[in-house]
Amino acid sequence: MDVHDATLREGTQPFVAFIPGLLETADIWQGTVRRLNLPTRRTLFFDLPGHTPGSTALCTRHALETGQWLTTMADDLRNRTGGEKAILVGHSTGGMVALALAHRYPDLVHSVVAVGALTCGRRGRVIDPLAKLLSAKVLGPTAFRTALRFWLSTATRFQMGFRWASSIAPKVGVSNRVRKQLQACDPMALRACAEWVIRTDIGPVLPEIETPVLALIGTEDPVIPPRHQLALIKTAPNAHAQLLRGGHLLFNEAPERLEVALSSWLGLATTELERQN
Repeated sequence: MDVHDATLREGTQPFVAFIPGLLETADIWQGTVRRLNLPTRRTLFFDLPGHTPGSTALCTRHALETGQWLTTMADDLRNRTGGEKAILVGHSTGGMVALALAHRYPDLVHSVVAVGALTCGRRGRVIDPLAKLLSAKVLGPTAFRTALRFWLSTATRFQMGFRWASSIAPKVGVSNRVRKQLQACDPMALRACAEWVIRTDIGPVLPEIETPVLALIGTEDPVIPPRHQLALIKTAPNAHAQLLRGGHLLFNEAPERLEVALSSWLGLATTELERQN
């Protein structure tokens, strides 16, 4: 299927909700959505806790520890779709969040497309330097704030920071809007979300997720090892994997391959809806 021929008729296409990963904002999906030519009124975007201006570290931590953030996201999804089921497309941590929503609110989720997703914040690694740094009570906050400020200080440093997650030269850059949006966030709110990711493991609930899942996995992903992502397929009863040449940022490194996979999945969902109607 040609991506540019994949325009789906509004009213028969399911709602599609895009969720970014840790230290990303929803704007990271804008290029993909534009090239897929999705109907604006049926395309939704969500941000992770702590990733919006005005979110404080205290409120973010409380929402994450109590699970209230997931209820809030589900309520927002229900209100914006009118109760229709939506396809959730999540990158990295966003994929984990999409799976969590599918587990707790199956009535709201048609299917999940998990791009470079993780099920456990430690990514199946015995020693994870990033996890150790973020967990350090004394040096962790200062180190995180300093590193974040340096990374976001210029557009060049911002792009270079993303390149460490790439295995091949990026074909498109990450929007500078994402950098400016992250600059407006409370660094400690972002860190609270990162700490939550490290502590969270949704592996035990994967066998209970009956919702269809498509895992798009970069064969050379240096951030979330492909073997960790493939573990998803072994335990989720209705999950499938598609391997794409690339690293962690498939929408940046291999946009054509990613968009063909997405358009095919959305096309199948549209055909299903047309039969039902």
